[in-house]
Amino acid sequence: MHDKIFFIGAMALLSLACGCKDDEFPATVRYAVQIEKEDNSNLESASVTSLHERLMSDLQNEGFSLCMDKTIDLDKKYETTVAGNDADVKTKYSELDDAMARIKETFDLQAASGQYGKGTINVKCTISAERATNWDEIPVALGGPKTYVFEYNGPKIPSDAVDVSADGTANCYIVKPGTRVYFTADRMGNSTETNISGASDAILVWQDTKGLVGNIFLDGNKVFVLANESAEGNALVAVTDASGKILWSWHLWVTDYSPAESIFSTPETTNGTVWKMMDRNIGALSNSSESPESRGLMYQWGRKDPFPGPAGFTAQNEDYSYITDGEKQLYDIEGDPIEKKFYATAQGYGTLALSIEHPDVFYKVVTSDNAFGHDYPSMDWKKESDDDSWGGVSGKKTMYDPCPSGYKVPALDSHDASPFDWMSYANASFGENPGAIQNGQWFPFCGSRVNYSGGLDFPEVRTYGGYWLANHGKASADLEQFPTLYGQYIYLYQNRRMFGKHMKDSRSQCLSVRCVAE
Repeated sequence: MHDKIFFIGAMALLSLACGCKDDEFPATVRYAVQIEKEDNSNLESASVTSLHERLMSDLQNEGFSLCMDKTIDLDKKYETTVAGNDADVKTKYSELDDAMARIKETFDLQAASGQYGKGTINVKCTISAERATNWDEIPVALGGPKTYVFEYNGPKIPSDAVDVSADGTANCYIVKPGTRVYFTADRMGNSTETNISGASDAILVWQDTKGLVGNIFLDGNKVFVLANESAEGNALVAVTDASGKILWSWHLWVTDYSPAESIFSTPETTNGTVWKMMDRNIGALSNSSESPESRGLMYQWGRKDPFPGPAGFTAQNEDYSYITDGEKQLYDIEGDPIEKKFYATAQGYGTLALSIEHPDVFYKVVTSDNAFGHDYPSMDWKKESDDDSWGGVSGKKTMYDPCPSGYKVPALDSHDASPFDWMSYANASFGENPGAIQNGQWFPFCGSRVNYSGGLDFPEVRTYGGYWLANHGKASADLEQFPTLYGQYIYLYQNRRMFGKHMKDSRSQCLSVRCVAE
């Protein structure tokens, strides 16, 4: 059963009212558009109208002046004809035929963008040229009829889109600006088995550059994303079920960067270990010491989803609200600013399930009057702590690792040597922007997001940085008396005693990550 809506349009009337004699019957050219909408389609009238207006507009752009109302009435029929002698009508028909071919070619590409909504519609455009010997006789065909079928059943991933998950699924994909990409969306992180089911839609959670993501939709078990040509930045996208609940999310790192082309091999340790390290932080758009875009993103220990790094210096009150707000502005899919900051939406009592359902929520430490001073004595961001969240115990990349395919969060080697052991205060240099350069590698100081608030601590004086390792830590062997659990990290600060120091901090703290090859 179809809900059929008819639109009949044509070329502007030229000569039907020009005083023809009774025995002179002009030839005419016309086109008709019929849109069939499936009853179970969720296309709204506005989408159908948009489709019809697009076809009318394309014809006008081809030089055909159409008779149509300013606002399309879906229940109204539109009809006019173009008349002339046989030769004129044949020429006009040929021009219209060529125009329809071009319009269909363009439409087939544009339909994949999902701009008309989600659903199924079939559009038939029929053009014809004819001459009547008299009004009561069957017309003489001068061209056609010829029907063009516009099929919109989607949206569908276009054939020229690039599969960024072809080399393996991950929680982060590097996307070149101006490309149409897709990735497999039925696996969590680097899982080899299907473990995401019930996905109904794909959404943008946030983007840190206005207009970065031009479009996003779900096609079967794949997410399609259009990255605009003129923009670089980061975006968080997700698939949801029919109720809108997020099932899993991914970080899109939109930048003209190929890690393999500038990979850095760390100096060999005394045990012979060499790490192949990215030359920038996850989410960084530059590796230049002069660019604030080199700071990248930040992560709570063991968590897969990122939080923006600082755009500028911050200063905080005692309650962690900002005196000076250095947060990056985030945007929704329409390019409108997202007003709420992470410290304003931070919540306590996190769980792994909640972090998956709410990837944009910072799960903070909640103070308490119990013996430990915190409702979660471990000071982890989630109730169920896991020492191997990032593979520091197993030595393998996990489904919660935030790095792109082929890379992982760095960990100590079997001799407890660190990927950062080669760094030293004596051999480092420091620039105007907070950070350190050694062996041609730039490590920006990015501060942290505070575990008690989710707000950025990026002071202009005594700026510091921290780089997570995949390894866990604890306050004491006696967890009953000292239950705090830690993640290990490398502390960077322009101070001889503290630079490059191997330290540990609460897992709810938010620090930088520099990926290494698996």
